[in-house]
Amino acid sequence: MPSAANTSTPSSFLAPLIEFGGVIWIAWIDTRLGSIMALHADGSSTTQETTERVLAEALFTAGDALGHHLGLGPAEENLQIHPGGGLLLRRATPQHLIAVRFTPGVPIARLRLLLRETVRQLAQLRRSQQTSSSAPPSPFGSFQPNSSLPPPAETRWSH
Repeated sequence: MPSAANTSTPSSFLAPLIEFGGVIWIAWIDTRLGSIMALHADGSSTTQETTERVLAEALFTAGDALGHHLGLGPAEENLQIHPGGGLLLRRATPQHLIAVRFTPGVPIARLRLLLRETVRQLAQLRRSQQTSSSAPPSPFGSFQPNSSLPPPAETRWSH
């Protein structure tokens, strides 16, 4: 795994996740702008606003609201397991989620540890970069969502 000291772009931090056996895609979800950037195991990438983004954000928000309601605090991670595979969501920043879709049989404990370490290293990189921008670096390199678009309708649940 690359270290923040010797890596100039955050995209290299996601390489171990996309190379993890059984991972289908990884999505970087910007909940503020309502955008998604996905990397696929086959090397392709897409930029799109999709039903998957809305559902993943709603799922994470619901878990977050439940945690607050129960006095547990904000959600850090959400795991969904289905007969055809699963989805692992983790908060990367207050406004960004990383979603990992995987096939059945993936060693989930190892995948969770790898995602946690990836988020930790991205946070270290973000802290080490002294930029005037309030936006965190994109793990997809120079991709920047179109900030001229109006913000999406509010999807957060009130607690």
